[in-house]
Amino acid sequence: YLVDRDKLMLTESRFLDGAPLKQIVDTEPIRKNANVRGREKGTDMTGIYKDYRGEPVIGASMYLPEYGWTLLAEIDKSEAFANLRTLAIVAVVLGCIAIGAAAGTGVSISMSLAKPINKLTDAVNKFRGGNRESRANIHRGDELGVLANSFDGMAQELSALTTDLEKRVAERTAESEGRAKELARSNTELQQFAYVASHDLQEPLRMVQGYTQLIARRYKGKLGEEADEFVNYIVDGVSRMQGLINALLTYSRVGTHGGLFETTDCNILLKQALANLQVAIEESNADVTSTPLPVVKCDATQLVQLFQNLVGNAIKFRVTGKPPRVDVSSERKGNEWVFSVKDNGIGIDPQHFDRIFLIFQRLHTKEQYAGSGIGLSICQKIVERHGGRIWVESVSGQGTTFYFTIST
Repeated sequence: YLVDRDKLMLTESRFLDGAPLKQIVDTEPIRKNANVRGREKGTDMTGIYKDYRGEPVIGASMYLPEYGWTLLAEIDKSEAFANLRTLAIVAVVLGCIAIGAAAGTGVSISMSLAKPINKLTDAVNKFRGGNRESRANIHRGDELGVLANSFDGMAQELSALTTDLEKRVAERTAESEGRAKELARSNTELQQFAYVASHDLQEPLRMVQGYTQLIARRYKGKLGEEADEFVNYIVDGVSRMQGLINALLTYSRVGTHGGLFETTDCNILLKQALANLQVAIEESNADVTSTPLPVVKCDATQLVQLFQNLVGNAIKFRVTGKPPRVDVSSERKGNEWVFSVKDNGIGIDPQHFDRIFLIFQRLHTKEQYAGSGIGLSICQKIVERHGGRIWVESVSGQGTTFYFTIST
């Protein structure tokens, strides 16, 4: 019978009904190959041990690395030893025959046994080597014939199981690839739509903004306080819409208008980001430090924007009356660099960790903290374009650390 790498019996048992994929086999031959992975060579064995029923058996096992399965042939010890008397009598008779027979007859008997044994051994080795069509095809009425027929039946069943498994894997793979292509196409169309929509909205919005500002200047104080208030609402609303459209345009350009990936020193990129934030740093009296950063292959412009957004957020969401302190560092882990931006600000409630990366999602009102609510969405899109991940660790009121990865 066959046992898979999860210790589940794959074939029928002559002792149990419904054993396939249900009966656990935790015997010595199976445990010897418990830690074998992939196509590593396993351990074959023969001997006396207890089977999955707990009964002593005489058995032999063969590990099939192509599938990660173990082939076992066993006979109950009591059943095997019950025939010792008969075997002894047969041995005496055969001994007498051997003594009286001619040497040629002995050779003939030996050859009649050696040939099918070699044929069975060759079939087993071919099957083990990956030839699923290999069969012994030995037709005899003795125990050797029974063993050969058992192997052929087991090989046929294993071949059918493997073919069915490969078919299912191929179907699932094709289905997954189809969904991935459809998703990629949809994302591309969405990015193009966002870019075109935000770009085309710019001109009519500029016109509305221009005429509204003209009305505010020309008729301020002439139409009454209420009219002035209404005009101010319009100007403020148009300005905020202008900001949202610009943010959406920036977001869509991450995937459609990105630059080439070039080997770049991240220390230089962080320095550029801090130069862009110089006014905010001075006004808040922020202390921004960093450890030496690595050289990576990236879109330099986008990585500057990534550093600028994360450090800018750390300065913006500071504790009132407490100068912000920001530390930027990196650590190599395997085939990627893990960057961190740590602050001593107001922190984030863990229940909002997923929400903060959604586009236009805000945790605070615009009166509390200015912004469009798209900065972290842009950060996530930049990191994903570089094949990395971004996440946050924080406790409300105890500061925040953003992490992101870039491949080496």
